[in-house]
Amino acid sequence: MPVSDTSPGTPDPATASARVWRVSDTGQTVRADLLAVEEPLEIRLGCDGMGPRAERAVSVTMRTPGHDRELAVGFLFTEGIVAAREQVLSVHACKSGNVVRVRLRPGVAVDLARLERRRTPRPAPT
Repeated sequence: MPVSDTSPGTPDPATASARVWRVSDTGQTVRADLLAVEEPLEIRLGCDGMGPRAERAVSVTMRTPGHDRELAVGFLFTEGIVAAREQVLSVHACKSGNVVRVRLRPGVAVDLARLERRRTPRPAPT
């Protein structure tokens, strides 16, 4: 199942053009430059473990846009939610942007507690 976001000839969503002013002792110059873009990505998971084919937002992460679907599946793999590509039924980028839905095949067991972040409270520095 291909999950790639980009196709040849499309603009690179990971960069943005900007005009840059360079100031020195001899004056200033203006030139074009490329900047890296960083945006949030919400990863939603659809599976049987939360009721009848429920969907839940499992993470919001900052990323450079592009290859969002691969990032979402890779995130679920590294967090131990999926163990094999055969467990993934579909991966879709939402039209609203910055959201990817990953649907798992029926019957795939999901331990959502693996996604809970626990922190030990620390006293404020004195």
